[in-house]
Amino acid sequence: MSTKKSKSILITIIGLQFHIDEGAKHRINSFINSYNDNGFKVDVLLFYSLKSLPYLFKKNNYLNNNANWILYPNFTVGKFRLLSYFMELFSQIVLAIYCRIQKYDIIQSELSAKIVRFRKKEIKYIVDFHGDLYSESIFSYNNKETWRSKKALKDILYSLKVSNHVIVVSEKLKNQIEFYSGNSILNYSIISCGVDINRFIDASIPIHKMQLDNKLVFGYCGGLQKWQNIGIILDIIFAVIKERNDVFFLLLTNDNTSEIDDKLNILGTENCKSISLKSSEVPSYLKLLDVGFLIRDDIPLNIVSSPTKIVEYLAAGVPLICTKFSGDYERSITIGHTGFVFNELEKIKDEIDELLIYLEYLKVNREIVRNSCTIAAKQRSWIIEFNSFLLRLNII
Repeated sequence: MSTKKSKSILITIIGLQFHIDEGAKHRINSFINSYNDNGFKVDVLLFYSLKSLPYLFKKNNYLNNNANWILYPNFTVGKFRLLSYFMELFSQIVLAIYCRIQKYDIIQSELSAKIVRFRKKEIKYIVDFHGDLYSESIFSYNNKETWRSKKALKDILYSLKVSNHVIVVSEKLKNQIEFYSGNSILNYSIISCGVDINRFIDASIPIHKMQLDNKLVFGYCGGLQKWQNIGIILDIIFAVIKERNDVFFLLLTNDNTSEIDDKLNILGTENCKSISLKSSEVPSYLKLLDVGFLIRDDIPLNIVSSPTKIVEYLAAGVPLICTKFSGDYERSITIGHTGFVFNELEKIKDEIDELLIYLEYLKVNREIVRNSCTIAAKQRSWIIEFNSFLLRLNII
């Protein structure tokens, strides 16, 4: 790229648990590394979650050293409205001070632009919408509109007003934000939630490989929160096992499995295994899978999302079993080849016969499908989308 070395950017983040490897942190690291590779001096102003406070003195073990980190605690907790507004004002003042101490060409913020209220007007501003904060807020409070969701909507509208450029993770998310605002977003780029694809493509199968050669290995990798539908995933496994005797389920999670232990025990050790992994081990263990799960509910925040897990599975050569509500799967999944898509979450059992047909196809064409998956992952690589964004950024 032709970006000048003198360019500087301040990235602002609120509420991140910096000690946990999760999608939001991977996305931030991808931005830091990409800006750094293109000659930018990168500062990160992080108002970290209080859950990360015990790790503060070991912060260098968790933070990307390609950026200079400025850390403050985030005191926005629970339903304390006054505290939330105080934290918003505090973050605005802190940013204003740093913008006068340091010269920044660009400020980039996650989800909301309220933090740039007192910024210098000559600084270009980018907002990164990697989710629908309004829908997420409603979902978090039992599908009820609260002051938090109303505030989230106001933040979205304010962000559009003050931004020079908007980043979204999917075309569906852009459309949803346009619906909220009633206006078209003209200066925007799509940067989906990607990963270091080569890390997954080049990973080797674990040396102590399990005896799975004659099995059709289903897998789920991730957390066990309610919205990730591990219960439905296990129901699918049970339904398939009734029809096939070559199925094995590999659960890759660091979460407590106590709520599903009864179902895992029914499957038995001959049909399933749960493994806790370090982040560095995930690519290798994904290589053991023949197919991976990504089951999402029919709610707006899922439909407009860009799950990191899609690219991780594909880059490891693993096709997906997902629902049509699983974010931007259409960009990468060829139905019946690199994935199987359930149409109705409530009627999954009615589509098991179709899944069984796909599984037979998959077993016969395993290597062909694996190659197609890695090709699909490469076509939505982070580098391609980020470089396209930089080219567009030059016109603002």
